[in-house]
Amino acid sequence: MTITFSAFQFIIGETKPILDFFTELNEEPYKTKDNTYKITIEKIDKRFMWIYARYGGSLPYSEDVVDTKTDEIIDNPRKINHVELNKQLFCLYDSKEYNLYLSNSNKKSFLEFYFKETLKKDVSIKRFFKNPKEFVEQINTIEKISFTSKQNVFTVNSGLFDDVEDIFGLGKPENFKVDINYEGKNKTAKFKELFTNMLSKNDNREIHSLVCIGKDDNNIESIFDIGSFTQTQEVIEKKDDTGMYNSDCVKNNLTSKLQGIL
Repeated sequence: MTITFSAFQFIIGETKPILDFFTELNEEPYKTKDNTYKITIEKIDKRFMWIYARYGGSLPYSEDVVDTKTDEIIDNPRKINHVELNKQLFCLYDSKEYNLYLSNSNKKSFLEFYFKETLKKDVSIKRFFKNPKEFVEQINTIEKISFTSKQNVFTVNSGLFDDVEDIFGLGKPENFKVDINYEGKNKTAKFKELFTNMLSKNDNREIHSLVCIGKDDNNIESIFDIGSFTQTQEVIEKKDDTGMYNSDCVKNNLTSKLQGIL
């Protein structure tokens, strides 16, 4: 199984945090309206802060369950006030690069609230937003480019529909999508020229989406989707018999990748 970590900006007050801001914890209980958490915070090699949470909710609740071995319906052995900590959240803060990597982007708001409450400071976790020039300068290889276009007054004279016009004898399509896989081709001057040209087509409403995936010299993947910029790291781990990941294996794998060991 692949765990994809997305990189975010992590700001406390108006500064990028150092490790001294944080206290190590071992399965510290923390509750929200919907979930109960057990949170572990560990500092690693004077550079990283590992944040691991097991969590779950008491609701919804069913009074009976099915025994998968016998297909028999039996009374639920879990009481309504009991919580199964059967969900996992993995986070890693890199104090050298000032990046916060999250395994679940939907938990960004939870982490913001948690740190605001525990640190008693303003906390902001934001996606990276960089201009196209910075994106192009950062990447060395191109993995994939895709864009979509919809026929309208802006595309009449753009030439985008020329190659697909009446290709099946059905007239011009209302819209089309192009996906191009390059699988690690080196960046070229021609690519930079055409990429800039595609961005101008977005400004002119000739295209409706543009996604470019590339990698830098550390093999870190970057995703550009016109207005936003997201860095990702992938970790491949197996789940155990209970359907859970070994958190230490995930931690060691991710820190090794960021240090260039893997």
